[in-house]
Amino acid sequence: MLDLTLRRDPRIKKVKKVRETIESRLDLWEQGEKGRETLLQKATKISRRAHSSSRRGESESRSKREELEKAAGLSEMRKFRNFIQAGEMKRGTRILTSQEKGGVLDGEDTFTKRGQTYQVAETLKAKHPPEKTPQAAALEAMPREGLPTLTPLLITEEDIAAVACRLQGSAGPSGFDSTQLRTAVLSLGRESRELRKELANLATEMGRRVFEWDQVKALMACRLVVLDKCPGVRPVGIGEAIRRLIGKAVMKETRKELQEACGADQLCSGLMGGLEGGIHAVRFMQ
Repeated sequence: MLDLTLRRDPRIKKVKKVRETIESRLDLWEQGEKGRETLLQKATKISRRAHSSSRRGESESRSKREELEKAAGLSEMRKFRNFIQAGEMKRGTRILTSQEKGGVLDGEDTFTKRGQTYQVAETLKAKHPPEKTPQAAALEAMPREGLPTLTPLLITEEDIAAVACRLQGSAGPSGFDSTQLRTAVLSLGRESRELRKELANLATEMGRRVFEWDQVKALMACRLVVLDKCPGVRPVGIGEAIRRLIGKAVMKETRKELQEACGADQLCSGLMGGLEGGIHAVRFMQ
């Protein structure tokens, strides 16, 4: 909903026109499936228009200005300022110390690895083979008896606020990133308190029972991006910020149980990945 109703159109700049555009989009959203399909078509047209403009290059003066700024170090300073203002201290310091490597690639980009040139889109297709329906024999059989009793969770408003203070990461398919979610959860007074209560109720309910896929598929959706590994590429799915917030709140309450159940099999369960950090340190020294 956020991405469709708040999608910025570069041609609309006046405040009054922006307000009218948002109101008309909200009206379309309330019309149901047909209105949402219209919103999707409009958002797609805006994205294609912006993409084609960036590909063409709107003016040579802009590219020359960017080259001059890069030579003078102004582009790095601008990135540093933006990261610091957004609370991304770690990424900001990496810009100044020249440790920020890689970046996000487009499907039409190319990269070189071991002397050969590859296209990003073709490499992604090779990394994502066609889907297959899994066979029952390939799935691990779960015992019907002897499973531990599901312990009810209680996630509070304070838990949501504590997790939101440290929340980081890019936006998922909705375009709502961690910085925007942190502002919505912590900085808007009464509305933020109501949002924290609703998120706490949702996290508590999701920790108590299993939802149908149709109920949570929007929450579990990911945005596929391609990262430059220098050399090579890595496909990464970026989930919704709300999903990360709820997941961290649940893990905050169940950390010890997760560590005991998963052991060293799943480092994302709150365990410290010391070995992995050592490997990265040795690679960096080389």
